[in-house]
Amino acid sequence: MAPFAFLALLLAAAQPAPARPAPDAAPPRPTAWPFRDFSDDDYPAAARRAGEQGRVVYRVEIGPDGRVSGCAVRWSSGSASLDAATCRIVSRRARFAPARDSAGRPVPDRRDGDVLWVLPREGEGEGED
Repeated sequence: MAPFAFLALLLAAAQPAPARPAPDAAPPRPTAWPFRDFSDDDYPAAARRAGEQGRVVYRVEIGPDGRVSGCAVRWSSGSASLDAATCRIVSRRARFAPARDSAGRPVPDRRDGDVLWVLPREGEGEGED
């Protein structure tokens, strides 16, 4: 074996094994999810009067304290009042056990969700604007 090849082999063997990558941050877990407590009363009155229904896809920003710090509609239902109600309700009601970094410290994160708004049957719930 040539001296240079032997030295390269020796240096490669002397290198410490690469460290395992740190695990990804633990994702946030819901502790209070707003849609368990959704009711027909949450249906916006303006959307009800207009006969509006639809699916809203949203993203929430979650602070290191587990509270929603922001909400954005990613896919509109086509109804401004349903879109706005979704973010308002999620921001007010949802709580999370915060995401954690590889050292276990709470960190901000985000989570996507969706809501399917279907008009309540006639005479059910009063709604809000």
